[in-house]
Amino acid sequence: MVDKPILEIGKGCKFYRLLKQLRQKINKMAKILNRALKLCGQEQKIGTYSIQILEFDVNGMVMRAQGINVPANGDVGFAKSCLFVKTDAGAGTKGLYENQGTTTSCSFNLIGAIDTAEIADAAVTTAKIADLNVTTGKLAANAVETVKILDANVTTAKIADAAITQPKVKTKAVVALADADATLTATQMVDSGIFTITPTVARTLTTDTADNLVAAMAGYQVGTWFEFTIVCLAAFAVTLAAGTGVTIVGDAVANNVSATFKARIDSATAVTIYRL
Repeated sequence: MVDKPILEIGKGCKFYRLLKQLRQKINKMAKILNRALKLCGQEQKIGTYSIQILEFDVNGMVMRAQGINVPANGDVGFAKSCLFVKTDAGAGTKGLYENQGTTTSCSFNLIGAIDTAEIADAAVTTAKIADLNVTTGKLAANAVETVKILDANVTTAKIADAAITQPKVKTKAVVALADADATLTATQMVDSGIFTITPTVARTLTTDTADNLVAAMAGYQVGTWFEFTIVCLAAFAVTLAAGTGVTIVGDAVANNVSATFKARIDSATAVTIYRL
């Protein structure tokens, strides 16, 4: 005796057609593969260069590709975040690029490279820079301004021998004094440093206070000094008098001669001026 199937389904049966449609849908569904895929790709010119395309998206835009020429900025046809492998990148050199542009105007940037615009202000501190990593060859022209350099960071050890030549020394101006007694300001004494006077009678020139002289010497140390010269252009005595906190050592009178003085900072409130 031969057993018969409980239910026989013919090709013309409605249930058979439903099963067939269900199988077709199942066949279209994603499948799990337990082995690697080898993508051979296709050679095609997209925009400027011919590249090896490995994958398109549903809209026909390139999703993955490789070649020796990175797609040129502005080329059309690359999906957002498309990945491109530069196949001739040398050992130890990055070679993976991402399209950070659009499908109508690509812009491939090296993954791992940091654009200056991506670095937040004040994010790079000296503690994060290894010694010897920043060479002069890595600095753009005029990139380091004096206002970016802390006073305390410029030490004598950082200055090469003979690096400061005379043309690099701060310039001095000449202050023409009137035929009268006067007070020499700290700015005049420190920054200008040359005074001329043509007296018709004896005159007295008084220095600024020690406090003001010290304030004019930004970043001073005890022992910091500066020079200034008084040029007397007539046969009358011009006497240098001391302001508050200032002590004068030596002959303080110039009569129809030039007199040069050296001022030394003794403390935050004391300055001694020596006649040379």
